[in-house]
Amino acid sequence: MDRREFVKMIGIGGVLAGMGALLGSGCAREPEPEAEAPPVAGEAPAPESAETVATCPRCGAENKVEQRGTEITCWKCGHKWTPEKPA
Repeated sequence: MDRREFVKMIGIGGVLAGMGALLGSGCAREPEPEAEAPPVAGEAPAPESAETVATCPRCGAENKVEQRGTEITCWKCGHKWTPEKPA
């Protein structure tokens, strides 16, 4: 083995060892639990069912709507429309 092959082998080994260390350290950690903010005193938490869902007229995807009557953009196809206000 000449010097050039030796340097090449050491370089490739170092790169692979570094990649292994980076990948291994990321996989070994447990995900941190998401902390929820405590509710503000005197304020009732919003119910989960309060979200309104509108169906896109172009592709049929369900989109979350904060207020009826405001223009929204479909997350799937990018179509913009204004959902009808409930009667």
